[in-house]
Amino acid sequence: MTAVQNLGPIWTIDRVLVDASRLEAVIEWTHFKPKQGIYLRGDEWYVFSRRGLIKEIRAYYAAPTAAGAPRTHELGGYDYAGRGYPVVPPKVLYR
Repeated sequence: MTAVQNLGPIWTIDRVLVDASRLEAVIEWTHFKPKQGIYLRGDEWYVFSRRGLIKEIRAYYAAPTAAGAPRTHELGGYDYAGRGYPVVPPKVLYR
């Protein structure tokens, strides 16, 4: 909680896919760091047990971090804004 209050990170879940028959899901996310003026993109793959508990998480980032770049972990040439991905952090209703 202290890191959230001091650094102000905000995550959005941009896409979700679920394969119930295989007990798997994937989310694609954006991690905004407004106080640093940067954001990151990535995804996480989940494998669930029959009881619905997470058995495995695999996290991936879109690209290596470039020092001093305001947008990191994006695929070069991919039209994030044009496809409806967030490019500015959402308004936070609490703090």
